[in-house]
Amino acid sequence: MTTVLSTIDARSLGRTNYHEHLFQVTPLLPGDELDDEDASRQEAALLRESGFDAMIDATPTALGRNPAALARISRATGIHVVATTGGHREAHYAPGHWLLELSSGELGNRFTDDVQVGMPVRDAAGSAEVVANEAGLPVRAGVLKAGIGYWGWTAFERRVLAAVAAAHARTGAPVMVHLEHGSAAFELLEVLASDGVRPEAVLLAHVDRNPDPGLHAELAAAGAYLGYDGFARTRDWPDSMLIDCLVRSAELGANDRLMIGGDVARRTRYVPTAGARDWPTWAGGCCRGSCRPATRIWSKPSWFATRPAISALSPGRRTAHCQKREIEGWEIRGARHGDHRQQGLRRVAMQGPPSLRPGQVVR
Repeated sequence: MTTVLSTIDARSLGRTNYHEHLFQVTPLLPGDELDDEDASRQEAALLRESGFDAMIDATPTALGRNPAALARISRATGIHVVATTGGHREAHYAPGHWLLELSSGELGNRFTDDVQVGMPVRDAAGSAEVVANEAGLPVRAGVLKAGIGYWGWTAFERRVLAAVAAAHARTGAPVMVHLEHGSAAFELLEVLASDGVRPEAVLLAHVDRNPDPGLHAELAAAGAYLGYDGFARTRDWPDSMLIDCLVRSAELGANDRLMIGGDVARRTRYVPTAGARDWPTWAGGCCRGSCRPATRIWSKPSWFATRPAISALSPGRRTAHCQKREIEGWEIRGARHGDHRQQGLRRVAMQGPPSLRPGQVVR
């Protein structure tokens, strides 16, 4: 697996957040730019100090990537960082942006170079100097990303899919695709397959925005990996629904295809830049005092490893009324905040070997 510091065995990544952002600047999130290296380093250090080993920085081309800073943060904190190339859905780029003008061939060449040669100091039209880390090695991407809209894709997004497929054929790097509200998953897999990308190489990000365990089991049976990263965003349903969906998907056979991430992705969600007074505004108002709302959920990347395995642990702060559930060797812990009598995921752990009998529920 290619990290920003070196190439390592994927199985040595350890507990990994499959989807996070240390740097990101997009017109869709004005005022929530992630462009402060010091704050991003502090946030990464909090994750590392909590016991986690790796993260995928899922920011693709021309959205504020900072590969040199990723390498510095990785070295300073000790957390493995896997960088991303590719393109997001079109709405993330302003009209007339240079990336929107590139052909699928030009995009594919850029993405391939990011993986094989190294990422540029700054994303811009034309060639650019490749970033080197402190060891003098090029900082290379390890993941290819595309993004699509709600139940469809624009002409640009289709070009990105074709370019990602071409880069995958040349490099073997895994593919992550942003699904808007978890929609068009099978349609997306069909398009990628027509371009030569097998479902086993694809991770469907945000599939939990459509919490349908039957659908998730079918997608897993087709070979795709499923990205759950919507915890602690209580709006349309409580976190308990996502936990139930994850457990049920595992029961239906998706257990070796589930990936868990945080996708905090906003300055106002970062601990160093938000402050305790801001937390209830986005954490559903379910935490008080020093309870840290940013859910940290992690997975050992079966997407990258030869033998699928998954484990996770969150640095939960104060919890009450804990519940435990186990399915096929995974222990899943949730927490209910008694003050508000609602589900709020503050600690999620999946670990083995099992400490309970398979299927046993302890409340």
